Amino acid sequence: MAYITSASIDKALPDGSTAAVWSGGDSTKVEQAIETAQGEVDGYLLSGGYTVPLRRPPENIKNYTIDIAVYNLAVMSRFREDAADGLLRIKYDKALDFLKGVATGKYRIPLQGVGGDEVSTPSIGYKVGSRDKMKLGGFWDGGL
Repeated sequence: MAYITSASIDKALPDGSTAAVWSGGDSTKVEQAIETAQGEVDGYLLSGGYTVPLRRPPENIKNYTIDIAVYNLAVMSRFREDAADGLLRIKYDKALDFLKGVATGKYRIPLQGVGGDEVSTPSIGYKVGSRDKMKLGGFWDGGL
């Protein structure tokens, strides 16, 4: 299941431009940009312990996927020469920073189950256990 579509990209592009224009009419470039973006997002989510692809991705994940796809499309199509240094790059870097935080456990993604109930979040690798009781003979006699 794709998190975004070419229509999602169209809505995000400035000045009423479209993904078709940015790709020079090559729909395979648009699909490749979307697939590459989702693969990148899923890679970070998987590293964070999430099951991918997300069945119902939250809006922030969709938006970050759009930002990555738009940047990929601009670079692949060489449509925007300023993509590497301009606003597109800033949004791309912001998306990656967030996703890296998800991968390391700094950020968590709220996932919605049926009826809007939050479902389980990934484990972050803590091991819970106990040790033998420490003998305090001679240090504490139970009184004050």
